[in-house]
Amino acid sequence: MSKWTCPINEQTKCSYCLIQFNFVNLTVIMKLLLSLMFLNLLMPNFGQERTENTFYGFSGQVMARVEGVLDLGVRVRVLKVNRVWKNNRVKKPNDLIQKSILIRARGNAEARNLQGAYLNGLRVGQTFPIEIRKSEENFWEILELNAEQIRVASARLEAKRNALGRTSDGENNEASRALQRSNRSENSREENGAERTEVLNQLNRVKRENAELRSRVLKLESRLLRLENLMK
Repeated sequence: MSKWTCPINEQTKCSYCLIQFNFVNLTVIMKLLLSLMFLNLLMPNFGQERTENTFYGFSGQVMARVEGVLDLGVRVRVLKVNRVWKNNRVKKPNDLIQKSILIRARGNAEARNLQGAYLNGLRVGQTFPIEIRKSEENFWEILELNAEQIRVASARLEAKRNALGRTSDGENNEASRALQRSNRSENSREENGAERTEVLNQLNRVKRENAELRSRVLKLESRLLRLENLMK
């Protein structure tokens, strides 16, 4: 490193100027690092664009590693091209190795459900063989699943259906229990209403009996007065 000479006092060991010089160098280095990080983030997109445009017509089986499970499909990195099929139109299929591609399900509703169940069950970092083709501009599609993959996907769909069934049964049971509680509550209200009616009827009978007794007492008092007047 060459000696730094202070432009103010022409000293070779001015502390303030050395600090300023080192700070400028550090700033330049940080800017270069940030630029490299930004370019590194952009490179996968550039690779994806080249991959999507270059391999139109590819048809074959590849070994892939999962990079991400998305709503549209699964992003994978191709590790190896195992074989290509007769309808493959790509002249250099091995150029697909180390490319990052997005794979999605295809076919009728049943096939898409089965393929979707398999893709959604994958985990980041997992490696697996898959038969794919490139027949559209923006997507790679599954040609078909192998026997083991179909078995795994079917098991996942069955587990999902069972879980939904248990949830539905639980909701039905809860609704049934709620209905029973409601019925018990209604019955209780009806019983309480019947008891209240019976109490009111008894009260009315007591009132009538009291009225009759009061009338008899008055009649007896009237007779007693007449008797007393006769005895005088």
